[in-house]
This record gives sequence, structure tokens and C-alpha cells, in this order.
Amino acid sequence: MSRRDRPPTGPHKPRSPRVRKLRALLAKAFRQHTSPPRLALAVAIGVFIGCTPLFGLHSVIAIGIAALFGLNTVAAFAGTQISIPPLAPLLAFASIQLGGLILGTSGDLTFDAIRRTELTKVFARFSTAWLVGSVGVGLTLAIIAYLLTYLIAKRRHGRDEE
Repeated sequence: MSRRDRPPTGPHKPRSPRVRKLRALLAKAFRQHTSPPRLALAVAIGVFIGCTPLFGLHSVIAIGIAALFGLNTVAAFAGTQISIPPLAPLLAFASIQLGGLILGTSGDLTFDAIRRTELTKVFARFSTAWLVGSVGVGLTLAIIAYLLTYLIAKRRHGRDEE
């Protein structure tokens, strides 16, 4: 049967029972603990954790914190995705620069210096600045994420009640 001969499938008509079950499970997960402030807080926690240099642990830490406080774990996980590969180097650079300003060691890190230095040496040299700066970068982005998520969730929540 060619593609043209198949009945149309769309977002409202899943192809198999497994897909329907998966969608139902995801929908339920997204609805858990979803008042707009709690949903926004879960995303903000994920974003904050995602800005730290704790690669490989972001999801585990954010989900653990969300579960501990009864927040939406899926939203917290989604927030950690701020550190996806295209953004991670930019977050690291911003964190190291901010950390350098706070610690008084600014100006040490340039893209040229990174290119010429072995990655492990870059990490060893700038880890303190990275950690300190990630708090500031993480807080800033977490506040923005909270506000955006809250506004979107509030609007959607209001629409669902009508």
C-alpha cells in the first residue's frame, strides 16, 4: 500500500495502540502538579540546574528536586534541555566570563585561548569561575523561564477552564 492509499493520520489519530498509550502517558505526565506557578517553578528549576557545569547529572538532579517538592518532573526535565549542544558552549562561556568578573579574574578566557588549550586544562583553569558564574547565569535564565512559562500556562489554564 502506497502512502497515498493509506488513511490519513494526524496528531489526533495515532497509528497504533502503543502510540496512543505513549501519548496518554505523556499527557498525564505533563498535567501532574500543573498549576501555572508550580509548572513555571519546575521549568525554572530545570533551567537553573541545566546552566551548571554538572554535565550528565542535570536531568537526574532536576527530576529529583522536582519530585522532592512535588513539582512536575517532566517540566523540570524539559528545563534542563537549555544545555543542548548548540547552547552549552555559549552558557559555559557566559558563566566563565561572569564568574571571572565576580572573582576578579575576568579577561582570561577568550575563544582563541580555548582553541589553543586542551579541553581538560581549560576546565581545570576555569572551573571555579564557571561554577560561580553559572549561578548568576542560571538565576537570570531561570527567572526568565519562570515568567514565560507562567504567562503561557496561565493563558492556557484560563482557556481550558472556559
